[in-house]
Amino acid sequence: MHVLLRSLRTMCSPNPIYGHGLRANVTTWLMERLCSPERLRDPRLQVQIENGYFDSATPFYATEYTMDHLLLPPGARERIQLRYYDSGHMIYLHDEDRVKLKGNIAAFIDGAVKR
Repeated sequence: MHVLLRSLRTMCSPNPIYGHGLRANVTTWLMERLCSPERLRDPRLQVQIENGYFDSATPFYATEYTMDHLLLPPGARERIQLRYYDSGHMIYLHDEDRVKLKGNIAAFIDGAVKR
C-alpha cells in the first residue's frame, strides 16, 4: 500500500509530501488532486478502491457515499471500481482476503496495461 500511495503522490504532485511535512489529512489532499476535473476527464484514469466490511478505522459506507457525491463528469464513475473483503482495513492479515486482494490488484493492473 505504501508503494501505491507513493506512486499516486508522485503522479498527482511534483512535490510529494513525506516525513515531517506530512499533512494531517492526506486523504483529502490526495482526493483533491486525483479527482481534479482535468484528471477525471482522462479516459485512461482507472481507480480501484479496496474495502474491508469490518473496518473499525473507517465507516463501511463512507467510500460509496464519497464516490456517489463527487459530482464526477459523465463516464468517470464507471472507471472507479470498488472491491470488498471480509476483513478489516488490514486486508492482508486475513489469509483468504489476501489471496483475493492479490488477484484483484493483478487483474486491475493487467486491465489498465491493456487500455
